Amino acid sequence: MKIINPRTIVTLLFMLLFATAAARAQTPRLEGQWEMYNDTNVKFDKLAKIAQSGNNLSINNGYGANSTGVLNGNTLTTSDGLTGTVSPDGTRITWSIGYTWVKQGVKTAPAGLDLNGNWAMYEGDGKKYEKNAVITQSGASVTLDNGYGSRTTINLNGYSLAATEWGLTGKISDDSGRIDWSNGFYWIKNLFGNRTEVGTLEQKEQQRKEATPSDNRTLTLRNGGAINVTVNLYKAGRPKYDNTPVKSIKWVDGGTSPSVDFGIDLKPGDALEAEITMKVMNGLSTRDITIYRAAIPAGAGNLCFEVGGTVYKPSAGPCAGTKAVELDYVTLRNEAGFMAKMSLDYTAQTGAATTAPKTISTDDTILGFERKIYLPYDARAGQMTLKVSQPGTVTADLLSTKLQTSAKFSACFKVWGDAVIPKISACSTDGAARTIKFWNNSGGNASMEVVYDGSRKTVTNYLNVTQTETLEIPPSKVPVRVNFVIDRGTNPPGFTVPADFTGELCFKVEGLKDAATSATCDDVVGEAFGDTRRIRFQNEAGFDAQLIVSYFTDEVINGNTVAMPKLISTGFINGLGGKYRFVAIPKKTSVGMPVMVSIQGSTTVKNNVWSTTLPADFTDNPQPCFKVWGTLFDPQGGKCKE
Repeated sequence: MKIINPRTIVTLLFMLLFATAAARAQTPRLEGQWEMYNDTNVKFDKLAKIAQSGNNLSINNGYGANSTGVLNGNTLTTSDGLTGTVSPDGTRITWSIGYTWVKQGVKTAPAGLDLNGNWAMYEGDGKKYEKNAVITQSGASVTLDNGYGSRTTINLNGYSLAATEWGLTGKISDDSGRIDWSNGFYWIKNLFGNRTEVGTLEQKEQQRKEATPSDNRTLTLRNGGAINVTVNLYKAGRPKYDNTPVKSIKWVDGGTSPSVDFGIDLKPGDALEAEITMKVMNGLSTRDITIYRAAIPAGAGNLCFEVGGTVYKPSAGPCAGTKAVELDYVTLRNEAGFMAKMSLDYTAQTGAATTAPKTISTDDTILGFERKIYLPYDARAGQMTLKVSQPGTVTADLLSTKLQTSAKFSACFKVWGDAVIPKISACSTDGAARTIKFWNNSGGNASMEVVYDGSRKTVTNYLNVTQTETLEIPPSKVPVRVNFVIDRGTNPPGFTVPADFTGELCFKVEGLKDAATSATCDDVVGEAFGDTRRIRFQNEAGFDAQLIVSYFTDEVINGNTVAMPKLISTGFINGLGGKYRFVAIPKKTSVGMPVMVSIQGSTTVKNNVWSTTLPADFTDNPQPCFKVWGTLFDPQGGKCKE
């Protein structure tokens, strides 16, 4: 009888599990850029772009037209009435009009992303495989070896992997320490690799536990990141001027897992604070910056902390069941083309009765860096000043704001733009927060102002053309007002948003500075929210044109019901790329008062191109649609089917 090698069985089982799980239905990942081909396979000269959140899509066709879409399995439907079928590998969309889109891969690795090394492999239920995977990275090229004889080389697509030969896609965590595969399996960057001393370390740890008294405790630091770190333990409730750790594990390079016994110094019931610092270059020398700080409640036993990531985005937290509560901090994300630094000025308690001004700061960050400043333990009651600045410049601080030491506080700021026009914005720390996004697609700099609770305001930066910015909007008791400001231009109309809106809303401005238009990002103007009807307008002409809709609503004036006129305009939109707008008006308008529709051209021989009326009770199923076509010398308008 032929004896089968057990390792061969494990290899076959592992590959079978991968292949079986990969066959499960997954939500296609469509975000990115797409080449477009018409029904005769002629390629368009611009790329489409898709943004994705779950099954919801935001689609830009590259020529200024935007729509939304919803995924259902491998089929998507858009707000334009189109349907598309997604290929099994998520790289091709075949549209109902015969067009085809092909996804374009990102050929450059994100800054700071380093996957080189050994990776522990786990099934979806947490079962760990005996062997490690190995990843070898060179720029955007990544070679994956699952440790059981299967090997593939692919290109990075941002923080995504598409292992076509394995039938899998993978998502890389922000700290580069974990890969979640589409079949539910996951890989974690190995802290020990395949080194032989792992077994020795485990044996020594077991021997130590058997040899030491039961009231002793152990502090373990696992460093799986590409950084050098130190962990310090402090007694909780120490005097504000006492910064002496009771135990430390210092200057640990990645790939090691040292531990120290601290049972002699502290009892098992003592409450503690843990601080992990990372060593970074500071000119020609080095300095330590804090990457993690947490409170450890009384009664905790052995302690374990795990570090990952890189100097760009370090990560740290408890492991092996350790209970630790991360303390308040402020985050700085550098998404800019310039260096930025965050600092905190405060008054420190330096002795039993003495105080002194003090500043803590991050290092000088560049594109891709993320840093935290934890609120200092030695601050006197009062205020602290948080600042964000550009090192090496004499310009004013990008941010200077007061923080209360007595209040719970966590915040996040991001710097972006370039050194000439630097920008800073709040970045959300709450995934469930409601937000309003602004997209400037106009011919000048523009900003968005959001007024909530009647008078409180939040404003974006002045954005250059194509730039976007998102604001987090607190709860409001009254409708929210969204206004737009064009720098040294004419401001387009704003929008009124229901007070109880949720999720993310998106608005944009387009056109020239003195003739800018505004709309939602899916091209709706007018009464964009509530119980409404919509009228579609298409510009297929060689000139700018607008649709004007006038209607009447009932209002009570001095006890009498009066039909008051309302007017909504799309603003002048151009015909390049076949732009369109939806005009939304209330479903309930004044009874018997018609809805008037007119098309106007700009600088044509006949600017009043066409007009008609709709009955007051018209429905938008089917949706009324009007268009303009022709030239400056022969403008034409009418219904879309004409």
